[in-house]
Amino acid sequence: MWFADIGIAMALVAVAGWVLVATLAFVLPRFGRTVPALLLTAPTRLPLLAGTGAVVLLFAAQAGVVDTVADSAGAGLLDRLVWAWFVAHRDPALDQVMIAVSTVGNTVGMGVLALIGAAVLWRLRHRVEAALVVISAAGSSLLITGFKNLYGRGRPPVAQQLTAENTAALPSGHSLGSMVVLGVLAAVIVLLVRRPVVQTLAVLAAAVGIVTIGASRLYLGVHWMTDVLTGWLLGGAWLALCVTTLIVFRHLRPVATPMTSQADLVDGLPRNGAAR
Repeated sequence: MWFADIGIAMALVAVAGWVLVATLAFVLPRFGRTVPALLLTAPTRLPLLAGTGAVVLLFAAQAGVVDTVADSAGAGLLDRLVWAWFVAHRDPALDQVMIAVSTVGNTVGMGVLALIGAAVLWRLRHRVEAALVVISAAGSSLLITGFKNLYGRGRPPVAQQLTAENTAALPSGHSLGSMVVLGVLAAVIVLLVRRPVVQTLAVLAAAVGIVTIGASRLYLGVHWMTDVLTGWLLGGAWLALCVTTLIVFRHLRPVATPMTSQADLVDGLPRNGAAR
């Protein structure tokens, strides 16, 4: 895969660039130098640097994984062993369950879920969050198509596939799409709902869904393990970028939540920082 080496180079440049920006963000103010407004104060500086750091690390990790898939004695061998294990442990009753899980986790299924989530958020007047969910899902679809074309990896043997697939294997679109859509919905719930129990359940539900959908692709024999792993990492990078954007945006504007009463608002804005 010719793009693997380019991906590694891009990842190294991104890591070096992030380290430089992060260093300058903390060092320049000590010498009376100005820094970009977003990096000036802790409320935006820390989320921005942490979020972009996650983006860079996840992208670098997926580039590293992709660079090893051609190694027949390393990741390539592990791919074949994991694939063979799933094929050997199939059960007729479980076949239909995994096909159903995979169907829900495909691009259409995740797109419908994203639209439903966005519609609910729009109805609750969380317009920015609703737009972010749609943008995240749309971006994941573009990433799936783009990187499949760039990597162009073949799928496992057709004879052992339980569903028909006609696109490249790397990255797994189901893994990438579910990571983004389920992840962004969970992140929005965590940001909007103050109850720890609800926050925890949202994160756990998203994690279970992401892992189950990824496992279904291995069970059905249509992906190698590194396809799924790359999908999670690349999707995680896009998810981190989207969520970081939302967090920084929320820091830059007053946010009224459903818990904010009209008495707490002055000219449509929270009084004394209420409900921010």
